[in-house]
Amino acid sequence: MKIISKNTIMLLVCLLSAKISISQKAKRLSADLSLGIPVTMFSINSEPVGIYQGGLRYSFSPSISLSGRLSYNSFFAKPNNPPATGILSEFGAKDLINYKNEFVGISGYLQYNLTKLLGLDKKPKNKFIPYLSLGAGLLYNKLSQVNTDGNRYKMSEYGSKPFRNYQVGLGARYFITSSIDAFASSEFNYIETFWMDGAYADKKNDNYINTSFGISYKIGASKYNNLLDWSQKNEPKQDEATPKDYTKWSADANLGLPFLFTPIGYSPTMMGGLGIRYSLSRMLSFQLAYNYGKFNGSQDVSSALVSNSKPESIKEFSNGLNQISLRMLVNLRRINTEPLELNKWNYYAVIGVGTLLYNIDVTMADKTKSNINYYKGTQNVVLGLQARKYINKNFDFLTGFDFNYNGTKWLDGAGDKASLNHHIYASAGISYKIANQNKRELIDWSNGNYNRIKGAKEMEVEKIPLIENKPKETPKVEEIKPIEKPKVEEPKVEPRNVEEPKLEEPKVVIPETKIEEPKAQIREEPKMVKETPNVTKPIIAEKSEEIAPPPYKYNVVVACYGLSHANSAFKFRDKMRLRGFEANVYKDAGNSRILKVATISTNDKATATQILRKAKKDIDPLSWIHLYNKQ
Repeated sequence: MKIISKNTIMLLVCLLSAKISISQKAKRLSADLSLGIPVTMFSINSEPVGIYQGGLRYSFSPSISLSGRLSYNSFFAKPNNPPATGILSEFGAKDLINYKNEFVGISGYLQYNLTKLLGLDKKPKNKFIPYLSLGAGLLYNKLSQVNTDGNRYKMSEYGSKPFRNYQVGLGARYFITSSIDAFASSEFNYIETFWMDGAYADKKNDNYINTSFGISYKIGASKYNNLLDWSQKNEPKQDEATPKDYTKWSADANLGLPFLFTPIGYSPTMMGGLGIRYSLSRMLSFQLAYNYGKFNGSQDVSSALVSNSKPESIKEFSNGLNQISLRMLVNLRRINTEPLELNKWNYYAVIGVGTLLYNIDVTMADKTKSNINYYKGTQNVVLGLQARKYINKNFDFLTGFDFNYNGTKWLDGAGDKASLNHHIYASAGISYKIANQNKRELIDWSNGNYNRIKGAKEMEVEKIPLIENKPKETPKVEEIKPIEKPKVEEPKVEPRNVEEPKLEEPKVVIPETKIEEPKAQIREEPKMVKETPNVTKPIIAEKSEEIAPPPYKYNVVVACYGLSHANSAFKFRDKMRLRGFEANVYKDAGNSRILKVATISTNDKATATQILRKAKKDIDPLSWIHLYNKQ
């Protein structure tokens, strides 16, 4: 009954939190993928292995979140103890020849973000969230060991009695984009068992430290509505241009040379592979890859008289290797922002996990032959670097190398040795961008100068639509009317001093004739168009609250910023002035929260069009004319 009541309470809490989440429209859910590298504290420490982990995390607040995780790994070692002379009653560290124990874990974590405690939540530019974690879980096990007395113990399936596991750790998340975080953590795992290494007679709990590196995908998050953990980084929402239409699928083919780390003389061979890749974003993609190749090696064994599996007794070996792996590629040139122009090279960091299936033919020193088939799968971890060169909209050239960490000693047929068989694979190939129709491009090559819609056609400058922004409030127009009367009356009523007013009139009339008859001034004296921006420059101050509306009708806009990024707007304006443009920062009347950097403000459409051509060529192809109507 207590269990039912607890479950009911938890369900109500979840429903309530979900309702709050929907009402606040805050993004709270993220998915994690990570690779753990454990350091064991066993009686017989395991060889280096990887722990594959995936999970979901729900943020209750900017400080507290709850996550669930699934994991898989195997611990194994081969201490090579000498055979026992009698029957063993207990099995300690000295009584094992080898062990390989597999584990599937399920655990839950409570995480506390330290941003508020450290004052990082008040820094919008901060990209780190350090956190503490506390968790507990269960490890379902499948144990296998060989003892020195010749007895073998092997479980055919995972046991029904899991080991209890408790974790405490420290980690940090790093903000890459509004959708992607990277994270690293280190956790101490306290295990309530001494069977992790099979040496239960030592009566020592088998604990370990797990250091993980991974990627977190913030589901549904955007720069206007970040994950709740990053709420301080939310930007004011702006009207965006038509979204760019990219393709996200590509198929790869490669050919290369593998090199196997083995004490037996290695002969270079060929390896080839195929892969299908899906790009989640311009920065992150996943690939399912298949590689096939051979490892060959031979050595002089004329002095060897024994026939066993030791490396010095093997005359030659030939291994047919199948490798299946899931890889994550991080586009290092698209981590922060996309470039304005299409670049020719992209560089990727590669991390992956997989399995090896192989068939080995071995010839011993006495010319006896044996065959080893292993199709149960051997753990494989891939770390690499890759480069891709843009050829055209359909094909890319690719090259790179992978370091493959393999959890086996048998790839060269000599299982009785101290080190594992790892290999390096250097390759080159071609990538085909699937469904690349019309002017669509693979998202990896995103750039500011890309045609944004399928089948888009470039528009002539004269046909670019003018965007009109009429303020809803009109009291400001009424306030200007009383000012117009003295401007018209005073110059005409004072004809007495004919000689002196001619010197004073330009100072009074030029800055205030913006409201009287701008069209007449532009037609009669076109040079005034160039002079008026110089007169109005003092209007624009270095503080966002002093920013004025555009003085004239046609404004060539080259960039837009939110009010919180006023400093960036002024810096960009200064760059434009250094390039010869009469740039200023404007804000429309009313409740507008958008700052526009304009290279010119004028009442002459022809002049604005000419400046627009130059802006589209020299600054940004997406520059446009904003029509500001004071009425």
